Amino acid sequence: MESVDIREMSGLALAYLGDTVWETQVRLYWVKKGFNISHLNYKVKKFVNAKAQSHYYQLLKEELSEEENAIMRRAKNANIRSFPKSCSNQEYREATAFEAILGAWFLQGEIDKIQAFANRILEKE
Repeated sequence: MESVDIREMSGLALAYLGDTVWETQVRLYWVKKGFNISHLNYKVKKFVNAKAQSHYYQLLKEELSEEENAIMRRAKNANIRSFPKSCSNQEYREATAFEAILGAWFLQGEIDKIQAFANRILEKE
């Protein structure tokens, strides 16, 4: 993978990537568990939404380095132009921050961090 300086990337670009990274991790976890398609969709929706991701943001922010928290702050404070009605603006901003750190980890090759966090969350289910 080409080297990218994540400090120069926008928080929203990192979140855009992180959204896919998170959904892929969640889907992969449940597919490996052997669920059929209708159950897969139900399971994935439960973990891939702004309210849930806002909660994951709260869990992660205490565990991260100052540099990682700076990435999340940058995404959380980004100029987001529209918000869904399914959550509060604050929850959406926190979900964006959560996705941004996943995008950053992905670009840094920290797949093990992503998988460890996903497993920690998903195994509680």
